[in-house]
Amino acid sequence: MAYSLHNLKTLDLGHSHSLQKSPDFSQVQNLEELILLDCSSPFEIHPSIGHLQRLSLESLSYCVKLISLPRDFYKSKSVETLLLNRCSEFIELHEDIGEMISLRTLEAEYTAIRQVPPSIGHLKRLSLVNLEWCDKLISLPRDFYKLKSVETLRLNGCLQFRELHEDIGAIREVPPSILGLKNLTHLSHHRISVELKGEYKYLRWKGCPLKSIPDDFFNQPRLVVLEMQESKLVQVWFQGTKLLHNLKTLDLSHSHSLHKSPDFSQVPNLEELILEWCMSLSEIHPFIGHLKRLSLVNLSYCFKLISLPRDFYKSKSVETLLLNRCSEFTELHEDIGEMISLRTLEADHTDIREVPPSIVRLKNLTRLSLSGVESIHLPHSLRGLNSLRELNLSSCYLADDAIPKDLGSLISLQVLDLSWNDFHTLPSLSGLSMLQTLSLDCCFNLHTIPDIPPNVKVISFPLS
Repeated sequence: MAYSLHNLKTLDLGHSHSLQKSPDFSQVQNLEELILLDCSSPFEIHPSIGHLQRLSLESLSYCVKLISLPRDFYKSKSVETLLLNRCSEFIELHEDIGEMISLRTLEAEYTAIRQVPPSIGHLKRLSLVNLEWCDKLISLPRDFYKLKSVETLRLNGCLQFRELHEDIGAIREVPPSILGLKNLTHLSHHRISVELKGEYKYLRWKGCPLKSIPDDFFNQPRLVVLEMQESKLVQVWFQGTKLLHNLKTLDLSHSHSLHKSPDFSQVPNLEELILEWCMSLSEIHPFIGHLKRLSLVNLSYCFKLISLPRDFYKSKSVETLLLNRCSEFTELHEDIGEMISLRTLEADHTDIREVPPSIVRLKNLTRLSLSGVESIHLPHSLRGLNSLRELNLSSCYLADDAIPKDLGSLISLQVLDLSWNDFHTLPSLSGLSMLQTLSLDCCFNLHTIPDIPPNVKVISFPLS
């Protein structure tokens, strides 16, 4: 005798470990939710599931013996959520999945899926795809990247994934269209991630193999952070009219093939520029001086960089400039005195010959580090640097006449490092009432220190 549960909407048989096959769904024609979570025995799904016109949720996670779904299931026009997480023997999504026009969520982490059918590109409502730890998955079909609806893509642990994972050495192609998924708000993978925080998007792609960023990447109003560390970029993007209007942080550090910076006119609201360890970088685009919100510029370890464009020194917004280990960098321009917001200047182990006298106009400068800049010429006077708290002139091999006579005028100085220098005497330090740490290591020619301020807590000074 056949029975009908005509009004049944939810059927939950979760954790039924002895269940060997699902019911005949023709008896529950109005079913909306089917939950078979953790039915761990070998079992099969009745083909009539494909004829349920109202089914919206199918939860089969942890059905560890489930190998496949009946082909008729993929004809469903109503299913919105399909959960297959931890179905460790599940091997196939059928080509007909493209007919599941209502599908919004597909989760199949820790399954044995090898490939995703090209027809997935027909799922215009698909917003979340979770394929984490599908360790047999090699790629996604090209049509997938054309979907405008996808917001979340999770690929962590897909160790054989050839389109995005560089370490296996088997990359066949990195589709530029991955950068064109402008509605993507969450993607997680070993090398690439997209995250939405509030209204803003963060994109991080470590080891990006692209030589340049394609045009269809632009006009993403929500993108605020772009990190492409260890990239293969040679030219970041080609000059054009398209903008990343709200981009605030651009981090291309360790991009060893990068020869010149991008045209900054395409990122007019940039606040942080990080290009450290771009060892081939030799040219900074002059528009950098017109970025009204730029506050951090990190160019450390750019070994080929000789100078900065003169327009850069017109900046009224830059607070931190890092040039450490730019071993061929030779010049700070006289216009540096116009950088009225500058608080930190670090240029350790550069080839700078002279610090321009205009530096004393930097009323907000709190840290100046020139360690290892041998025989540098300092201004005769430092009077005016009233906010300076840290001054590092170690390993500059400075002689007696190279130390400014009014060193004691730095009324806010707290840390002074003069280690590894050649002077015999120092000017009076009595005016340094805020000084706490004085380092004079390996100043072998120095035998006395006049007027040590009373608040100094640490003195490093070998007497022999």
